[in-house]
Amino acid sequence: MKKRLSAYLRARQTIARQQALQKSLAFEKSLKKKRGEAIAEAVKRLSAVPPSRWGDEVHIQEDYLLTMYQHLYLNTGVDAARQTVNDFLSRKEEGDDLYVNSILNWTRTHLGARIALSNKTINKWLADLWRQIYEDNRTEGVEKITQTMYREVSKSWDAIKEWEVRRIAQTETMKSLNIARSESMNALGVQYMKTWSVSGNNTRPTHLEVDRDTIKQGELFIVGGYYMSEPMDESYGAPPEEIINCSCSLIYYPI
Repeated sequence: MKKRLSAYLRARQTIARQQALQKSLAFEKSLKKKRGEAIAEAVKRLSAVPPSRWGDEVHIQEDYLLTMYQHLYLNTGVDAARQTVNDFLSRKEEGDDLYVNSILNWTRTHLGARIALSNKTINKWLADLWRQIYEDNRTEGVEKITQTMYREVSKSWDAIKEWEVRRIAQTETMKSLNIARSESMNALGVQYMKTWSVSGNNTRPTHLEVDRDTIKQGELFIVGGYYMSEPMDESYGAPPEEIINCSCSLIYYPI
């Protein structure tokens, strides 16, 4: 079933997204700094490992990510959850315990896997780079290979860090909004309908197809041939091309 969405509702979703992305700038700045430092630390350890084993034994360690991700989800998600619940109930709920607890419960269960994937991705980038440099310079001495590695890793990270960190910040921010809303709605313990709403520019054709689709609580949207409970839901196998930088959201209605 397709439900009509007013320009007012669309605008409110857009404003919520823009406000959350503005809040995420501190996360983006911090991640860029800390990830750069973690890469530098990994490169420093090269001298203790033979070049032929760099890609297998030297890794980027990012113990800081859990705290950063949790803070981002709370900082951007609570306001979105509060607005969604208040709109649904047509009244203002006092206190933020419902929203905070709903977000924290989700992060304790699911953030570990998201962080592991992010760390795996950056380590694969580094390992691929190291292997390529080693193959191109394997006839050189260890000292020269190490110097080349220092230089090329720094150059490569400078080239990708803006795009890479912004992609993570925007994707996780939009994930936090959708999770905060859905988890808080489920915590209310009431039945609802949910409507898919697109937002922003460059919307994927597969997401435009489900725009205004309305289903019952517990049912799933079919997006590009994949099931999703809400935008950015990868738990049923949706691939990255249906997830990364998605700006869609859900609007909830009482039954």
